[in-house]
Amino acid sequence: MVIKELVMRTLTQPAGAAAELIELGLKRDVLWLGLILAAVLNALFFSVSFYAAPANAFGGHECRGGSPARVYARLFW
Repeated sequence: MVIKELVMRTLTQPAGAAAELIELGLKRDVLWLGLILAAVLNALFFSVSFYAAPANAFGGHECRGGSPARVYARLFW
């Protein structure tokens, strides 16, 4: 199993990718560690994206979308 293939399958066929991961027979502690790693990487990516495009990046005026947190909230909530 190649990571790139697994990522693509996760995006196109999430149930199949989940079944493939379950078939690996990983222990619970490994699965929890993977979940924690995903959460940490998500937080790091979010922080970097906020510093890359802060809310007042356009001459002191707030950009149309606002902060990444507001954009995320509008898209997913």
